[in-house]
Amino acid sequence: MALPASPPISLGQVCTEFGAPAGTNLGAFLRGGDHVPNSPANQNVPTSLPISLGQLCGASAQAVSIGNDTISALSLSPTDASATYQLNANGAIQGIRNGSTAAEGTWLLGGAASDFYVVATLQSGSLDGGSGTGAPLNLGTTRNWTRTRTVNTSGSNSAVLLLEIYDVLTNTLQDSATITLEATVEV
Repeated sequence: MALPASPPISLGQVCTEFGAPAGTNLGAFLRGGDHVPNSPANQNVPTSLPISLGQLCGASAQAVSIGNDTISALSLSPTDASATYQLNANGAIQGIRNGSTAAEGTWLLGGAASDFYVVATLQSGSLDGGSGTGAPLNLGTTRNWTRTRTVNTSGSNSAVLLLEIYDVLTNTLQDSATITLEATVEV
């Protein structure tokens, strides 16, 4: 969650948002410091003193953000269909449909990609390639998951994944999303 977008806010709210002990000095909440990620949501928070409570309005401890998404690929037989969801080490999210890449957003809002890892859990269907499921995968390396349809008959293959992004140091869940991959071939 984020702090209120406009005053009034209290030091107690700031401590709660950023997981700091009660009574932490206001000067400890500089952007890019120990508590406040250097992210777009925190652009109004100064990186050096002085700092005021008002400058923390709208600030957020969240350094990553992913949302539910569906990547659908359609091909005409005899061409295969392929749908890929990709979390790039540069913070970008991409959908790759039949080899054509499209921006799907940004997952990294602050910090370094290597500060986070992802766990992918297959909820239904199967995958045909990519980074795999079940094991923690550091996001300092680009990760992807693919579903294809390689049959010369009409039909669809799908997979549903739960992606969970965790902080490497604390092993705390930062965000999660359900990703659906659909590869369809039509005759």
